[in-house]
Amino acid sequence: MSAIPPPSGVNLPELARRLQDGARQLEQLFLGKEEITDVELGDAVHREVTVVFCDLRGFTGLSERIEVREVFALLNAVYDRLGPLVREHRGFVDKYIGDAIMALFPGDPSDAVAAAAAIAEAVGEVILPGTLARTARGERPRLAVGVGIHRGPVMLGTIGERERMEATVIADAVNVASRLEGLSKRLGATILLSDEVLRALPGGALPGSRALGRIRLAGKRQSVGVHELYAADPPALRAIKERSAPAFEAALAAFQAGEFASAAARFRELAEAYPEDRAAAVYAESAAALALAPPASWDGALEIRGK
Repeated sequence: MSAIPPPSGVNLPELARRLQDGARQLEQLFLGKEEITDVELGDAVHREVTVVFCDLRGFTGLSERIEVREVFALLNAVYDRLGPLVREHRGFVDKYIGDAIMALFPGDPSDAVAAAAAIAEAVGEVILPGTLARTARGERPRLAVGVGIHRGPVMLGTIGERERMEATVIADAVNVASRLEGLSKRLGATILLSDEVLRALPGGALPGSRALGRIRLAGKRQSVGVHELYAADPPALRAIKERSAPAFEAALAAFQAGEFASAAARFRELAEAYPEDRAAAVYAESAAALALAPPASWDGALEIRGK
């Protein structure tokens, strides 16, 4: 079988250098290796890091409407904006997973939060291919993003075999960040972060955010305290969440106290007044179901089924 020639304009030595530079940065940060050739199979280290999982919203639908080359051009245009933002905030991209990015921030978790906010803004500014430039009504579609952020211990090491190995991160923190990213779509949020991240921030507070309560994520036994950085939302949605914050907080308190009928009524009122705020609708549905069949014991956590 003949080899597939590289696309025109691709400088293979330069591409190889960039790939090696990325690997070298990872090894130096975590494994303490000065040269990539010093890395051996099985090297591993434990670190406390902040994990950011970021996914492009609606990318699958967009990709079905454009040519394959445009799909790759669009992804690369997005990553060309996002990668530098991660590095500017003292993080690095661990891997690209199709239309998703996983980034690690070994220092101050404020770096991760600031990077996530910058990413959310930058994605909306990416120019789409000509075939997607306008909708039927003449509007230009915009890319959006969902982000999950969690902090915890990770183990980074090398896996593979003698001829080919790569660095990888193994940790529950990665799974939680990924689950939070998935939850962001369900709750209509741009950025979700865990209690662990919030507590590690200066003063344990984050302007432009609200608590979404303790949520039991799909596949997890323990619930996670979840917060939403609504400051990263589009202006209209941000204004709605700011305006409804006191009522949302009161409804959440009723839910956590096991006052399900009251919580259902409060959240239903919010959902009807602000249908754009999907979190209110999710809580209204859950509280109504719990009011009909109260649990024998209650820990105040919202149950989320499905990824």
